[in-house]
Amino acid sequence: MRPIRPYVSNQRTRSDSDMAVETKEPTDEEGIVESPVLQDARMNEMEERLRRKLQFFFMNPIEKWEAKRRFPYKFVVQVIKIVLVTLQLCLFAHSRYTHVNYTWDNTVTFSHLFLRGWDITMEVNNYPPETGPLSVYMIDEFFKTIDYAASGYANLPQAIGPYSFPTEDNTMPPMRLCLYRYKDGTIFGFNESYVFNPEIDSLCVDLYQNVTVNGSQTYLHDKDIHINFSALVKAELTFAIKTVNFKAAGPITAPDCYRFDILILFNNQDHDGQMVLRLEAE
Repeated sequence: MRPIRPYVSNQRTRSDSDMAVETKEPTDEEGIVESPVLQDARMNEMEERLRRKLQFFFMNPIEKWEAKRRFPYKFVVQVIKIVLVTLQLCLFAHSRYTHVNYTWDNTVTFSHLFLRGWDITMEVNNYPPETGPLSVYMIDEFFKTIDYAASGYANLPQAIGPYSFPTEDNTMPPMRLCLYRYKDGTIFGFNESYVFNPEIDSLCVDLYQNVTVNGSQTYLHDKDIHINFSALVKAELTFAIKTVNFKAAGPITAPDCYRFDILILFNNQDHDGQMVLRLEAE
């Protein structure tokens, strides 16, 4: 027979172990809900931490320095960026101002050299203007204006400015005269009749240096080109000039080279007997 005492002892030991398991205190790992007081304390702590972060985020650099005593690297970087961008804008503005001012000064010079009848009072745009627009009213004035521009272009080396022709050997290239006119525009004022075709066609001809000898009117007549001013809408005389600007040069930057494409416009679109002149340089 098996002894009974050891069996009782084992059973008692197991019972004590089971009791130990049953009387084990609960822990957080077993999902026990905390008390409301502890939850409120933790929420208040999180809110306070978030409030401090937001308050620090909206601080200015000086307040951040007073709060944490850390060097404001980001603030210094932003200041450097602002200084560099401002310097870049100032340099760009100065460059544009120099370019625009130089272009305008040369436009005034070209007006004196190539526009017949140009006056110093026309250099400044006043309101109201002191004089009327520069215009031609007679046919011979139209051709004299072309001759004046051609003569000024041929005598370009005599100008004070450092101007040159746009050719490799610095010889005078031909000027170009373009005529824009109605295909048919004949007016018979005595009986109030006319012949009119609103389609506009263009005719361009090169004016070589010999145009200054006989004049533009004879030059065009020899080429069988006759201008009907009642049908003429506008005329454009174009040529080019090269120059160098020493003023923009410095210890780092080189002098600027320019090519001016000059346009003398004879505007007759209104057909009111006044052909307005305008010079443009680009």
